[in-house]
Amino acid sequence: MKYVLIYILIVLFVIPGCTRDELFEPNLYLPDSLFEKHPDFTELDIPIDLNKPLKLDNIAVDVSLIPLDTKEEAFFRNIWGLAIVDSLVLINTGSNIKYFDKNGKYLSTFENIGQGPGEYETIFGWAVDKNNNRMAIADRHMINIYDLHGGFIKELDLPKPPFSLTSSIAFLDSGYLLVENDRIQPSYEDGFSPLWSINIHNNKFSTLFSNYPDSVYRFRKQYAFMGYLEKTNNSKLYTPWVDSYNTYLIDHEMNIYLKYRLNLGKLTMPLGALYDAVNYQTYTRRFAIIHPLIETERYIFIKYTKNQANRTIENYAVYDKLENKIIAHYSDSAGMVSERYPELIFWPRFFHDQDQIICVHEPDTENKNFVLSIISLK
Repeated sequence: MKYVLIYILIVLFVIPGCTRDELFEPNLYLPDSLFEKHPDFTELDIPIDLNKPLKLDNIAVDVSLIPLDTKEEAFFRNIWGLAIVDSLVLINTGSNIKYFDKNGKYLSTFENIGQGPGEYETIFGWAVDKNNNRMAIADRHMINIYDLHGGFIKELDLPKPPFSLTSSIAFLDSGYLLVENDRIQPSYEDGFSPLWSINIHNNKFSTLFSNYPDSVYRFRKQYAFMGYLEKTNNSKLYTPWVDSYNTYLIDHEMNIYLKYRLNLGKLTMPLGALYDAVNYQTYTRRFAIIHPLIETERYIFIKYTKNQANRTIENYAVYDKLENKIIAHYSDSAGMVSERYPELIFWPRFFHDQDQIICVHEPDTENKNFVLSIISLK
């Protein structure tokens, strides 16, 4: 009897543990039937086992440094968003917006915390419309529109349900905002869409596409949308950075196209693994986590992280669209180096212009502030 019990325990616990990966299809992505492929759709195969260094000087024609002011009121802890508009540098710190000039001199701080008109409690999402000199701040149940100096313009109410929180917003054009619905009310079962548009003029919400499954449970179970909206090349890219390793382009007519698919070989996470709640943390330690892509006219900058020996390893790759290949891959590296500034490590955090990126360099002492670098690329 003793040996029978041992055998049963082995069958129940050991064998399922060994075969758990077989429950998930290794290349299960969002089906192409939901999203039309872009004419320039590209598979990006990342050489995870290859280190190929690249100096910043090989792809950059100019590097401009902006050391931020060290006045007491100019200091902050984190940069959650950044935009450069004309002579202004706007920085979303998570609780307020800091203003600097293009030389890094501190100008002012916009903070209007509260629950009244024009006020917000927390900055969950932030977007800047450079063409119309305005910005949007997403709070829990509403989005406020301001001019670039914080002058209140109007409030947009988020429908409840389905929205309970949004952390990713972007201006599509002068009349519309894109909103990612990344927190789903459990009781809201029909008509789910991960992406919505808001008509800024009349506060009308509409789903960005209508051929999604009609059940939140089915959609979340099979096709996760936990992404990031980012402006690049005058378009919007919606980039899932956890689940499916896909990048989507949304044009001004609100059409969605599958633009890039990343393949990291053995580090590519099976989609179904994200929904095994008991073993979720185990899977995230075994497979790569994709972060938002930064794309310019010629280059795509790819960042992903993986866990190894109980620490997070940062990995980077650079894809050259002109040469149609990965020209660099870094394993366990913070980014590129430059002979001109040997003390700094460069990796893009924000897209600036057609051929420009913005890097952020954290202070190494308490009496120093962040340093920004604007990189003009070949």
